[in-house]
Amino acid sequence: MSYLYPYIWRTTKLSIQAAQLTFPALHYAGRLLSESATIDDCHLQLIARDEAGHQLPEWTLNLEFYTAGTQMSLMIERQEQPEHPILWQGQNSVWMDAETGVKV
Repeated sequence: MSYLYPYIWRTTKLSIQAAQLTFPALHYAGRLLSESATIDDCHLQLIARDEAGHQLPEWTLNLEFYTAGTQMSLMIERQEQPEHPILWQGQNSVWMDAETGVKV
């Protein structure tokens, strides 16, 4: 797995930068959630903190990068917040209900 570290590190760094651009009042740190991350399947968690360094679970984002067919896909969701939709980005962008998986 050590050969994957540069890929995972770069993916995490770019994901954190994107989150911080989207939510400039927050600071993000990344954590790898996949115990067996591969180049085709990687699950990251972006942990949000405020200016004082307090963790903000309501702004924590879960990202899953995976291969679907021949294309890389990305699913983004807010941790443990089913009232917010999930974004699936593959060939097209699709917003889905977090509880049912139905397109919204």
